[in-house]
Amino acid sequence: RKMQYVSAFIDGFIPKINGHKFHLRDTIYTSDNYLEIKSALTRYLNVNLDTSIIVGSGLVAQAAVEVLHEMSLTGDVQIISYELSAQIYRNIKRGKIDAAITAPPVIQGLLAVDMALKLQNKTLSKGHVSPAVELVDTENLPQFDISRSFAPYGYRETLEVN
Repeated sequence: RKMQYVSAFIDGFIPKINGHKFHLRDTIYTSDNYLEIKSALTRYLNVNLDTSIIVGSGLVAQAAVEVLHEMSLTGDVQIISYELSAQIYRNIKRGKIDAAITAPPVIQGLLAVDMALKLQNKTLSKGHVSPAVELVDTENLPQFDISRSFAPYGYRETLEVN
């Protein structure tokens, strides 16, 4: 099932990047095991010396930072994460990850509540609604509104079932 999710993501992501000056050369599938991801990246980079961009999940991006450092390739290969976490955000600020994309989760939550209320009131007109995907990189980082992607500092969720 996870493979279906990854394939669906790739099918949606590729059309978005094809207009840019790079193309997807290979897709590598691994488990979510950090050491396995590092090993797969190392093997791949040792064979594909002309790799210029690594695109992957947040875990892949974090592993890529470490692998590129270990292989003395930091700065030679760009890293793009297709999810934004606090750790990815910090690494963009530090210049270790070049970019991340996000469909802001806070906005997703607001949309979900709005759709639930409309469904309850039988006024829901659209079956699929999503916030626009945003690119976060070092250039737009100063203008990026983190409140759309992260909870406020110190936030603790409280869950109740009635």
